[in-house]
Amino acid sequence: MENSIRVAGWKDYFHNDCMRINLNISDICNFSCSYCINRNVHKKHRVLKKETLSHFIEDLGERNRDSYYFGISGGEPLIYPHIEFMLEKIESAIHTDNKYVCILSNGSLLPEKGKYLYEKVDKTKLSFSISVHIEQIDLKKFCDSIVSFGHLDDLNCKILLAPGYLEQAKRSLEMLRERDIPIIIGPVTSPAGQPYEFSDEEIDFLNQFKDNVKEAVFFLEYENGSAEDIFRVAKGLHPEKSDFYGMRCLAGRNSLGLGPDGIVRRCFWAGKEFFDLNETRLRDIPELNQPYICPSHFCNCHAFLRMPKWINDKDAPDYL
Repeated sequence: MENSIRVAGWKDYFHNDCMRINLNISDICNFSCSYCINRNVHKKHRVLKKETLSHFIEDLGERNRDSYYFGISGGEPLIYPHIEFMLEKIESAIHTDNKYVCILSNGSLLPEKGKYLYEKVDKTKLSFSISVHIEQIDLKKFCDSIVSFGHLDDLNCKILLAPGYLEQAKRSLEMLRERDIPIIIGPVTSPAGQPYEFSDEEIDFLNQFKDNVKEAVFFLEYENGSAEDIFRVAKGLHPEKSDFYGMRCLAGRNSLGLGPDGIVRRCFWAGKEFFDLNETRLRDIPELNQPYICPSHFCNCHAFLRMPKWINDKDAPDYL
């Protein structure tokens, strides 16, 4: 595959100067899932400082991108004490009508806080991605609370199947469908980083929904002029087609990750490179505005995978 990939990334991101931000605002969670991959992280109880968050969003607005997409995660984001302020800041400081905020939540606080958040936005498109943690909820109460929240066009519920919970997953699917709630189904991730051992029946169940657990699609164009879309699914990338080592990448310029400790990174694979926004401003880190050479053979993050990547300068996005 060396030198055969000319460009990679979402086609829309090549043609539009878009900004995508992973914003992890808090470690704190009100659930204690047995399979939680962040169980030890939650014990740190870190919360992103309001001032750091404010400066970060202001500096993003100064970049004047065509569109902005914020993926808000935690912990449980709806516990974050400054979440209303965050939405107000995005509304006022991001000067484009093409701005989107998706909050990744366990749904437990959605009826209590979700409706109120809609009062904070006008031009910002707000949506929710709800993880259905079967072992942590009263299923009927959960489904009824989602219905009482409303805004069903602005959310989806992802049923997370853990080994041994097949019957509960089937019941969840049935109850959510009865209420016309949009549904995605996928496997939980093992805390150890190794795939869980699912039964044949559980695998058959998951395979029925494999088309709705695509996490990203990226585009490859070859030197001979042929092109194809590659789908990243729960089991990972096509390794023989996704070696981005040495390619120029727009992560950092068009995509960033900020954690509750105030540390911002251009991507998860750029070695030890990080910047502490408690001590500096995003606007004062000019190197993040330039394409950089990808140091990894493997790009697996939902946001950074979408970023434009290319080999030859002539293939770079035309807005650079």
